[in-house]
Parts: sequence; structure tokens; C-alpha cells
Amino acid sequence: MCPLVPVLALLFSCASLPGEGDIEEFLSRNSGAGSARVLYIHGAGDGPARWAASLAGTRGGFAVDWERLAGDRMAAPAKGYGLGLRMARLLGPGERTIYAHSAGAWLAQGLADGLAAMGRTDRPTLVFLDPFTAESLFQPWEGKRRLGLNAAGAETWYTLRDPVPFTGGEVAAGPSHDIGSLLDPAITGSPAHWAVIDWYFEKGPGAPQRP
Repeated sequence: MCPLVPVLALLFSCASLPGEGDIEEFLSRNSGAGSARVLYIHGAGDGPARWAASLAGTRGGFAVDWERLAGDRMAAPAKGYGLGLRMARLLGPGERTIYAHSAGAWLAQGLADGLAAMGRTDRPTLVFLDPFTAESLFQPWEGKRRLGLNAAGAETWYTLRDPVPFTGGEVAAGPSHDIGSLLDPAITGSPAHWAVIDWYFEKGPGAPQRP
């Protein structure tokens, strides 16, 4: 192997980690998550206003806001994971469910791993919606080794109908469901990446229970 590759990997990894100032600003903005029993986490290049905030408003829970750091799509997974590790300290005791879209899966995993590192037994339930399973340019298959671990339960819902790479549902733990055939056939391209969210909460397991 070229000796330059490990060096580049290390530099990329370090550049991807959130700075202390970024972490403190993130924790301050999301301090209300501590008592929430449901968390919604948006993905890279996205923000809570697109879907998470509306779900929190209508169904209860907290929409995690990491929009500024999620704007750098290449670095977002690693930064999200680092934020999750630190944010775990904010979470009060009790069971909770975390819904995470795309690269937000890494922030959710950081929360689960952070709680486990503290010896907490109240592990969260993780629901990954079309998760982005690469942690960085040099760790393209990391999701297969880590996503879904340290959770009370984990499940993944994804589609192969979108062009977003590394969203094929390859995670480390829990069942993984391809819902491509269940989506509206008219939805193609990038919109299918977000259609997984709509399907899950409107028609899938997250849909309101009807009498």
C-alpha cells in the first residue's frame, strides 16, 4: 500500500471531526433533547425544517438540529458521529426511539455508542431511513460494521431507486427492508431518498394507528 494513503486517511478523519466550539454550539441549540422520548435526525445537506420539525410538532418529540455541520456532505457522517457521542450526555434516563435519515444515522449511532460508553442500560431503539452507510471517504463500508449496534433494537428501511451512493441498507444489526416496490412509481431519482421518510410515517410502520 502506498504510505501516503494512511496519512491522507488520518488527515481526512481529523478534518472531519467537529471542533470543540462547534460541539458546544450544537449542544446548546439541542439542549431540549434531554427529556425527549423521540428524536428525529435529518441528514447531510438538510435541516430540521424539511421534515423533522413538522413530525416533532405533530407527534411530539424533538427535532435535532445539526444543519450547519451537516452542510459539508463529505464530512457530515464523521462529524455527526462525533456530535452524537457528546450529545449522549444530555439524554436523561429512559427508553427512547431515534429516527434518523441518511447521514443522520451516524449521529444516531453516536448517541447509542455514547450511552453505552457511559454504562447506560437504557439503550435507544434506532430506526434508520435510507441511511448513508459510509462514514468517510476512506471508510465506505463502515456502516456494515457499526450501524445498529449498542441499541435496544434497530431496523432499516431503504430504497435502491435513488442515486445516492451507500444507501443500500447494509448495516451491522437489525432487519433491513427494501421498500422500492412500495413507493409511488412516479418518484424517481433523488426524491426517492426522501420518499422513504414519507412512506414510513404515512403508510409504513410509523403511520398513525387507525382504529
